Amino acid sequence: MDKIAIVNFANAGNSRYELGQENLRKSFETFDPDIPFFALKNYEEFNSQTHAECPYGFKVAAVEHVRKLGYDVIIWIDSSLRLIKSIRPLIRDIASKGIYLQGDCWKCGEWANDRSLEYFNISRDDAMQIQNIHAIMIGFDFRHPATMPYFERWKKCAADGIFRGSRTNDNNTESKDPRCKGHRGDQTCLELVGNELKINYSPKVWSYNVNDPTRYFSGW
Repeated sequence: MDKIAIVNFANAGNSRYELGQENLRKSFETFDPDIPFFALKNYEEFNSQTHAECPYGFKVAAVEHVRKLGYDVIIWIDSSLRLIKSIRPLIRDIASKGIYLQGDCWKCGEWANDRSLEYFNISRDDAMQIQNIHAIMIGFDFRHPATMPYFERWKKCAADGIFRGSRTNDNNTESKDPRCKGHRGDQTCLELVGNELKINYSPKVWSYNVNDPTRYFSGW
């Protein structure tokens, strides 16, 4: 039997994200009440660095925490989302590739600082050919042979400080290249690891159309 879990983190005391987490949890109670939902609230409970120490590194730590509890299929979902129908068909998509990421209209090279490109030994020209992804929902099936190498490489990026960087490129803090708009940390590393390991994203670009029948989530 598949061991599936949803995980989310909302730092205790941040009312906006705590409310978002609770609304997300309630949406799963409505559409998929049989799927365990891990609502993490304190860095200490899952051995995570703080957001200040490693921006968005809590996503890596949260997935790792649930994996060590024995779950095979783990889906990270941001507090900004709400489930609007059963996620079961999406879980089948995750199983087929081992990793599920949805694309965006931007390019990785627009949201990667110089340090991250140097770390992966890739030029900005080449990074401009890599599709950007949304890290608000990330699916892993750890039974798939591609998943653990991908996850471990992403985790190493966090440990090596590659998640760090400004979300804007004001005063050329991230790059002097005018194509660079800023750095997206966890998201940028997901893209660059995927390129390095030849992992294909979901072919579908994330939809903002509320009438799109393929949508599983709504926003805030």
